[in-house]
Amino acid sequence: MTGLRVAVIDDRLDIADGRASWLRAAGFDVETLLFEEALERTAGWDRFDRALIDGRDDRPASHRFGSAELPDRFLGARVGAHIRDHTDPESRPVMIVVSTYARTHADLSLRCQESGIDFIFDRAEIGIREEFAAVVTDPGAHADRTSTSDREPRPREQALSLLE
Repeated sequence: MTGLRVAVIDDRLDIADGRASWLRAAGFDVETLLFEEALERTAGWDRFDRALIDGRDDRPASHRFGSAELPDRFLGARVGAHIRDHTDPESRPVMIVVSTYARTHADLSLRCQESGIDFIFDRAEIGIREEFAAVVTDPGAHADRTSTSDREPRPREQALSLLE
């Protein structure tokens, strides 16, 4: 499936731009945002089919958004909660967190689940360009025990018809 609209959210613009270039090459419509930009945005999340969110702010302390200690450095769940709180459930993008930490720390995985994150993937699982695009296209087909929901990504029209 191409033409999906994806928000790529990260603490580092170079990483976000790299991921965005992979997705654009696969036919996605992509917008990149830093954590701060995502947390300032209160409207327009419904225009995205997917939100691909980095899990943790790894910038030097002088450039970091929030506290230097986990879980405060773990902004992926915070961004997910922000998107959830500013989007109607039927038009919310499927939210995917990319984080080794959320995969290995139960408390962070729970925070993701509570924030509305749909899927969690380790960076190593989606590091190859082709796998990366496939995971963003259909995260449910690639998810294992780390998925936080049984939500299947669907075209918006299918999802809305299920609510009727």
